[in-house]
Amino acid sequence: MRGFRDDIVIATTFGFDLSDPRRVGVALDSRPDHIREVTENSLRHLRTDHIDVLYQHPSTRTCRSRTWRARSAS
Repeated sequence: MRGFRDDIVIATTFGFDLSDPRRVGVALDSRPDHIREVTENSLRHLRTDHIDVLYQHPSTRTCRSRTWRARSAS
């Protein structure tokens, strides 16, 4: 991204605990330490010094269903 980093927007997500492959997409982790860890991993993998938008996966089934209802209503 060297040379054009300021011309793009980088967005990534956090919230899932990916430490157990059997529970990917099910286990949730939004602790500050986990957010810091996954953000640092993203920065390293993307080879950049900042992320423009950091999205949090909904942390509960109720939150997810409300999100989907709100999306489908629009």
